Amino acid sequence: MEFTPFMLVVASAFFHALWNLMAKGSADKVAYMWLMNLTSLLTTLPVFFLLLSDWGLPITAVPYMLVSGLAEALYFFSLGKAYE
Repeated sequence: MEFTPFMLVVASAFFHALWNLMAKGSADKVAYMWLMNLTSLLTTLPVFFLLLSDWGLPITAVPYMLVSGLAEALYFFSLGKAYE
């Protein structure tokens, strides 16, 4: 395996373990999960709109995006409850 992809996988694993550790150590785990996801949304939304302006988005994709977002929210809510 080349060095760059390998280091990206290692960094991803490290940050994944780090946010799990921080979530387990927080006082209000569900609130931490929501705050973490809100921060993620706000930092990636500009990139989404930039790509949207370049590539376009078929209107038929919107329901899939909404269902995916709802499933992700349910997952993180459940994970926060499981950490309590």
